Amino acid sequence: MSSTEYQALIDLSARIGADPALVQAAGGNTSIKDGDTLWIKASGLWLAHAKERDVMVPVKLGAILEAVAKDDPSAEKAHVHVDQALAKNGLRPSIETTVHALMPQKVVVHVHCVETIALAVRADAEQILAERLKGVAYAFVPYCRPGLPLARAIHARMRPDISVLILGNHGLVVAGETVAEADALLTDICQRLASPRRPAPVADLAALSRLALDSSYMLPANESLHGAATDLENCRIAAGGSLYPDHVIFLGPGFMIAAPGESAVEMEDRLSNPPPVLLFPGKGVLVKKAIEPGPLALLGCFVDVASRIPEGARLGYFTPEQNAELLGWDAEKYRQELNKRGPASNDPAPARHWSGYGHLGRARRGDGRGRPGCRQRRRQAFELQRRSPRSRGMAGGDARGVDGRAGRDRSQRRRRHRGRRHVWHGFTGGWKRAAAGAPDDV
Repeated sequence: MSSTEYQALIDLSARIGADPALVQAAGGNTSIKDGDTLWIKASGLWLAHAKERDVMVPVKLGAILEAVAKDDPSAEKAHVHVDQALAKNGLRPSIETTVHALMPQKVVVHVHCVETIALAVRADAEQILAERLKGVAYAFVPYCRPGLPLARAIHARMRPDISVLILGNHGLVVAGETVAEADALLTDICQRLASPRRPAPVADLAALSRLALDSSYMLPANESLHGAATDLENCRIAAGGSLYPDHVIFLGPGFMIAAPGESAVEMEDRLSNPPPVLLFPGKGVLVKKAIEPGPLALLGCFVDVASRIPEGARLGYFTPEQNAELLGWDAEKYRQELNKRGPASNDPAPARHWSGYGHLGRARRGDGRGRPGCRQRRRQAFELQRRSPRSRGMAGGDARGVDGRAGRDRSQRRRRHRGRRHVWHGFTGGWKRAAAGAPDDV
């Protein structure tokens, strides 16, 4: 497609894709309708690169809408509805193609705006939005997995005048008849939803360097990322689990938080598949030496979101089932595969299982420190025996204390953690069981 409006959309896509307050990594997507063709950003590609390469995929609009109306599972397999006569790059359309198709306006922009997410994860989100979006034709959609479940929820709430969607635990959608109209609406909504940001204390770089010794972790180049752990309120939020889809996809369910005095190498010893980021309360964070741009971008997103959430706010965390639903979804496996190959990749590849954490992942082939393979195999065997994560402090992860080494009373540890959710209560307070009835689900 070549037109002035299409080029304007490409320019807007690149601009918002380069703004981490709006889009992180391969998240977010834009689209424009041209008759019965919906041109939408390809799954797994970065909006920031829209001017450097072809990132748009043509989809048959009528076919997608018909699939949604019939509740046909093919609605969330948008690649089967690609217009092959126009397609050039062989890529899949965005996993949120149905969201764009359901909006009647010509131009649709979906972003993971940190101002929006900071409100959309709160238990009182609807009340706050009603105050801040007075006079705006919008709809609030409680969290549903992207794809057909989200399409059903949007379809049930759509009215002809709606041009803004606030997606619970997810992000923002704006639409207009022109690119300029959608851009202006995006700016207006983001300003209305802006919240003050809590400043984070400075990281203890010397202590973190000592904690990283002999491990596969290092200090991040971007020092602002330490705010995930130097601010103990952010750390408390992190201990609760996952709050939005891209966190689960790029960082895994929840966060791994060090106990007082625990080093990175000690954390690696008790984990079969260490996550890309480790949090050290009051000190800062360490990241994998081989960390990819996607997880780094989502760590920054977490800092931006958490620092805008007031202390003590009630939040809606994902359940283990919702985490597993995202990680087991074929569309997300495909997107994660492209992420593994790097943001510069523009070639399609068959989807493979995402190497996640705990019982959802696969064992590492090596830990880079000359450890014998039998230890890794033993860890893997024990990990596969576990039915589900035992600690909401690391939703979907380690369950604290699982290290696969001999001589430990594993059954006693499993009984101790069954059915409990642990929350970090500050650097000196350690891990404590959450109060009964504390909100933890969406």
